[in-house]
Amino acid sequence: MKKIKILQGNCIDKIKELDDNSIDCVVSSPPYFGLRDYGTGKWEGGKEDCPHKRLTKISKNTTTGHANMFNHGDVVGDAIYKDICPKCGAKRIDEQFGLEKTYQDYLANTVKVFETFKPKLKDTATIWWNVGDSYHNYRPTNNKQGLYRNPDYPKQSIAGNRQDLAKYSLKRNQRYQEIKEKDLMMIPNRVAIALQEAGWYIRSEIIWHKPNPMPESVRDRPTSCHEKIWLITKNKKYYYDHEAIKEPITDTTAIRLLQKNIDNQKGSLRGNGGMKSNGNMKAMGRKKFDKNIWQNL
Repeated sequence: MKKIKILQGNCIDKIKELDDNSIDCVVSSPPYFGLRDYGTGKWEGGKEDCPHKRLTKISKNTTTGHANMFNHGDVVGDAIYKDICPKCGAKRIDEQFGLEKTYQDYLANTVKVFETFKPKLKDTATIWWNVGDSYHNYRPTNNKQGLYRNPDYPKQSIAGNRQDLAKYSLKRNQRYQEIKEKDLMMIPNRVAIALQEAGWYIRSEIIWHKPNPMPESVRDRPTSCHEKIWLITKNKKYYYDHEAIKEPITDTTAIRLLQKNIDNQKGSLRGNGGMKSNGNMKAMGRKKFDKNIWQNL
């Protein structure tokens, strides 16, 4: 039996340890842009006792998605300070994937990862890349209360007891001229386009449907219940076993296939709105086609 070897560390460095032309398949769900801090950062300057994060997001009374982070003292989303801690002025030193200052940097790092493992892939290899999306939550302030050192900084909500009030605004996010406040940033699509422009083949957009998603405290849009998985290859021809992932047919289709004259049936002209050009539509076989919508069981 072959031993399994786990390489732990910066993926850019660890990928280089692999043999060229040795990988059949890559399956990854890398950190999504600006949504999670995995605690790899170090802080330079500032105060040693400062948490360097917005603690109001992990209150015991929190009812949003931040609540499940409370027990291990972590934060997500706009509670993360990516660059400078507004409480003590400490500077973050971190190469963490997903906490780039801009989404453009995130796209560039994604392409860099792909270009790093490209020579390690076999010509027939496939990549299955799961990417979630982010919302642009920049909020400009008019500084009416004079709480912010610079009125161009975005507004940050502050706890009722004002425990998180800094001398200037707690910066929620980088401001982008091309993306409006509250816009869905379309990160998965931007990732796919960036890789496509870098020469990769985007073969399929797979919807990962989650029937029981995490609740969201929003009232002006539907709750998100899916993520995207991209099937990506470096060549036009690659290994793909579609028979292995076909779904079972329904009982009614199975009964139809048991008809004695199934091979002699003429089929239907209704396919493609009556415009089917390659013959009548007949019973397709013992299994359904593999589909690009996957669902949690």
